[in-house]
Amino acid sequence: MDNQFNKALRLLDFGKVDKAVEILKELLVKSKEEKNDLYFIRISCILGEIYFENEVFDVAKNYLTNVVSTKYSNDLVNYERTIAKELLQKIDI
Repeated sequence: MDNQFNKALRLLDFGKVDKAVEILKELLVKSKEEKNDLYFIRISCILGEIYFENEVFDVAKNYLTNVVSTKYSNDLVNYERTIAKELLQKIDI
């Protein structure tokens, strides 16, 4: 999963958003199946940000809600949770 995740991030860096989103959605399903909450949260946050930036707020809200509602007791996801909360507040305004 690490390689595909890193590939998606690189694609985003190069502006290949559609291909990156395709990979991230596949990884999101896989992370959920494998109960890998760390990746589930990180991928949900990235997808939420992408849809927010493209003003697809209803889809963004679903992904960002995943970030804040998934229980994960590790501070590795503090950044993602902060971003998700800020974007959700902007959507709800």
